[in-house]
Amino acid sequence: MIRSLDIKKYGSYQEFIWRKGDDKFRFNKLNIIYGHNYSGKTTLSRIFQTLEKRNQHNDYLDVDYNFTFDDGTKIDSHEIDNFSSDYFVRVFNSDFIRENLGWLHNRDGSIQPFAILGSDNVEIRDEIKTLELILRNDDTKLGYEVDKITLEKNKYNMTKSYNDFVKAFDIESRMTTFAANIRRNQILYGRDPYNKTHLQRDFSEAKIATQLNYVNRQSKQKQLDEQELPNIPYYALRYKEIKIIISESMNILSKTISVTEDLNKLVIDDLIKRWVIEGIAYHEHDHSECKFCGSPFSQSRWNQLNACFNNESKEMRERINFLIDELSRLIQKIGKQFNHQKKDFYISNQSDYLQVYEKWDKKRDEFVEYIKDLVEVLRIKETKETEKLTFNFDISILNDLSDIEREFETLIQSNNSKTTSLRKDKESIQREILLSDIKEFLNESNYFVNVKKLESIKAERDLSIREFSEIEKKISETKEQIELKKAMQKDESKGADRVNSYLELYFGSDDIKLEPFERDGLIEYEIKRNGILANNLSDGECSLISFCYFISRIDDLFYIPKRILDDGTEVELPIPSNEKLIIYIDDPISSLDNNHVFFIFSIIEARIAKQRKLKQLFISTHNLDFLKYLKRLSVTGEECSYLCIEKHRKGVDTKSTIVPMPYHLREYVTEFNYLFQEMYNVYKPTRGDKQKKAENSYTNIYNLPNNIRKFLELYTFYRYPNNDSLMKRLEMMFDGHVPILINRIINEFSHLTFIERAWKPFDIPELDEVVNQIFDKMKEIDKKQFDALLDSCQ
Repeated sequence: MIRSLDIKKYGSYQEFIWRKGDDKFRFNKLNIIYGHNYSGKTTLSRIFQTLEKRNQHNDYLDVDYNFTFDDGTKIDSHEIDNFSSDYFVRVFNSDFIRENLGWLHNRDGSIQPFAILGSDNVEIRDEIKTLELILRNDDTKLGYEVDKITLEKNKYNMTKSYNDFVKAFDIESRMTTFAANIRRNQILYGRDPYNKTHLQRDFSEAKIATQLNYVNRQSKQKQLDEQELPNIPYYALRYKEIKIIISESMNILSKTISVTEDLNKLVIDDLIKRWVIEGIAYHEHDHSECKFCGSPFSQSRWNQLNACFNNESKEMRERINFLIDELSRLIQKIGKQFNHQKKDFYISNQSDYLQVYEKWDKKRDEFVEYIKDLVEVLRIKETKETEKLTFNFDISILNDLSDIEREFETLIQSNNSKTTSLRKDKESIQREILLSDIKEFLNESNYFVNVKKLESIKAERDLSIREFSEIEKKISETKEQIELKKAMQKDESKGADRVNSYLELYFGSDDIKLEPFERDGLIEYEIKRNGILANNLSDGECSLISFCYFISRIDDLFYIPKRILDDGTEVELPIPSNEKLIIYIDDPISSLDNNHVFFIFSIIEARIAKQRKLKQLFISTHNLDFLKYLKRLSVTGEECSYLCIEKHRKGVDTKSTIVPMPYHLREYVTEFNYLFQEMYNVYKPTRGDKQKKAENSYTNIYNLPNNIRKFLELYTFYRYPNNDSLMKRLEMMFDGHVPILINRIINEFSHLTFIERAWKPFDIPELDEVVNQIFDKMKEIDKKQFDALLDSCQ
């Protein structure tokens, strides 16, 4: 628990040192803080907010303060980012409203009936607006979409220039036609596939090649008449792996699994055994009763079945299935081996091929039959796990197949080598003719000169296309970012529902509601009053909705468990406590709307104080009516501290300070006592220069004329309860002769009737005299009441 706070430097707090040695002056479980507007309440809440955010406020970076906890540990402002993650600190103030509720405003400053919920969603909305201005800013005529129009025109012009030259040069279609002729004449060129890309690759070599004359060309062509056969592919079988699979198959046939005597009947019959195996898998997660007949299933019976058909049995079946699959694939693979035809070989090799293939065909069929028999025995083994099975496999047959395969390899290599030598000679001649014809094509088309010019035009076109593509990419990426931001919105519908429920439950009315709707991909909330858009929302209504949303965020910290009773009734269990939660609520009552005091109090009482699910609660206010209600919160007296924030002037400097709440504010619940105390502070005797002391507490002096008027309104109304004006009641009080100074205070100083009045300082002796006149009259006409009020201030 936080016990005290020293503030050397933070906004209006300067050199504030917590009073030591006073047990009554400390932070407690509940801390009620009173202060006038602009006294430093929100600044104090921002200090606590640094514990929540683990960083400093942007407006207060050069700061120095430290918290002291009840165990003596201290948290310094310079190590706030290391504040224990065990604590949950939540602060409601104007920063929370700005960050979590994006209230939309009209140009005249009035509040629109729309809002965005959640700090992340408000930030997303602002980021989307920035991205949309990057896309297009109609005010400045700048943005990606404006640039796109210019770059698109440039791309069109550059592309047109390029296309016009390409059409005149016509090199692409000429190259395509030339390459097609080469591809069609296989005897002469031997190039297929061959397209303009292949042609371009040959340009550099053709440029320096020798161009053949007619006689040389005819001689080269005669050398191309001899025909060749394609190479025969060869892939060797992996006999070592085949032997391993066969060996493992033989081993698993001899392996057995033992079962208990009373379960032997389940494994004797193959069909029963399969049924039991499938049943075990089906009942694995729930074996309280049989899923087939509904009979109870004892744990001992389940243990017996598991012992019989355990992991060892399962692993054996899985391994057998694996070996069967491998052997089946082997049959397919060996059936495709060496499926050549006699015509695939040169005539000199065809006789040898037929002899070798005859041996291979016979030995292969023999081997396949062996493998098929082995597969059948493995299938039997699946249901005969408790028995040893045997299978005689003549492994020498694999050696015979391997020897025949080596004969095939030698024959194929001999055949392919003959193709290689024939092809090499023909390829050399075909290449020479090809390069000669390409060189002639290059000379006729003046290719290299025109290509250089085309490359220059193309570079300009490509640059324009690249620039246009880049701007399109930026536009696309920016739009994607916008959509991504929209998709990143957090679902605040539950928070909105809770706000509506709070408004209805504690406010006693469903007049105001939040209803979600989508606008430009963003989820916003309409605020409706009696089913109609609530135009011209008051500051009080905005504060009310904002505070309800804050309470919903507090509720998010707690898991509310539920239990379903036997009759189907859903029961909500008690909310667990959170001894590490610290809540700070800063001035939740709007200065401009005093209608929601009891509602705010009720929701704090119901959702926070009564639940007693937090470590500490701080509530600051400027509203005396709200202060009156806060004293009724469900917290024992010893758990509550009453504090005030005052602002004092020292020379030209003003400083905020935290002091114990005066007795009359702490113990009495009426504004009447408070107003009397403010006037009595001027009336009572003081040591030293009274003028100087008053100047140093300028906030009290500044508010004194208004406080005098309010006191007189209350006092005279209760003494003369009629509908007369204040001045007429004062005439009754002062026997028809209201002192001039009191008249001036009531009608001039308590209201800013003339603007020049705000520029003139108060005359402190004059205010002192007014208070003396009022109190002297009260002692004269009602001394008992005066003395009772005086007692409330001691």
